[in-house]
Amino acid sequence: MRKYIMIIALLAAGLTVYAQKAVTVKGSTTVLPFAQKAAEAYMNNNPGKAVSISGGGSGVGIAALVDGTTEVAMSSRIIKDSERAALEGNITIYNIAQDAVAMIVNVSNPVENLTQEQVKGIYSGTIKNWKELGGGDVKIHLVNRESSSGTFEAFKTFTLLSKLKGSAQASNQAVVTAVAQAKGGIGYVGLGYIDQKGIKALTLDGVKPSVITVLGRKYPYSRYLYMATRANARAQVVDFINFVRGNAGQKIAESVDLVPQYQTPVSEPPQDKVLAGK
Repeated sequence: MRKYIMIIALLAAGLTVYAQKAVTVKGSTTVLPFAQKAAEAYMNNNPGKAVSISGGGSGVGIAALVDGTTEVAMSSRIIKDSERAALEGNITIYNIAQDAVAMIVNVSNPVENLTQEQVKGIYSGTIKNWKELGGGDVKIHLVNRESSSGTFEAFKTFTLLSKLKGSAQASNQAVVTAVAQAKGGIGYVGLGYIDQKGIKALTLDGVKPSVITVLGRKYPYSRYLYMATRANARAQVVDFINFVRGNAGQKIAESVDLVPQYQTPVSEPPQDKVLAGK
């Protein structure tokens, strides 16, 4: 009897150790679909290794890295100096893909293109009706992201606005849903979210948001996507990120409409510029 109790106890302990070894990944909802598919492929290729993925936004992921509740933070914006300071410099940042922040409107809207100045006017509140932009006499319904979102931070940088008008949504998908439900709706999302019912992506200064225009540095609202870890991350964490950045992982990035990073070295990428030639 004691022998069986000991075996059961050892098995329970083994299961606990296994659960503790799952790589925890948290943050950007732009990166989330890519990370989920990459984690599934990684686990299929590595039986016995587990990865746990959750969203919440870039700021939430980085905060979790700071407080130790995640091992990998997903971010669709640069890492702030204050966040580096909170980690006391104990951080390694990996460039995992490129993306575009696409402007989307309700599918019934006849407008097909906006200029960057018009986008700025819309989100500053100076342009309030679609008839001012060649559309119908419909009030513009602004949809925004919450302040913890990396897409929100990137959009502020692109528009040079310190404050953005509009109702805050917790994810890219929530933005899509809100725009699809409002006749005058407008919002902004990552490339992986633009091919959904009820919305359409606009060209910006005549340029379509796409993998090709991001690679060619033609689309104005382009950005890098990141995964960040503590500098002393354990081997399995680094192994998962190397999978994400390798050929198999980057093919998954392409499958969710992100721009792959086949040629980017495994090191901290430049964070002082966007892809729009700035």
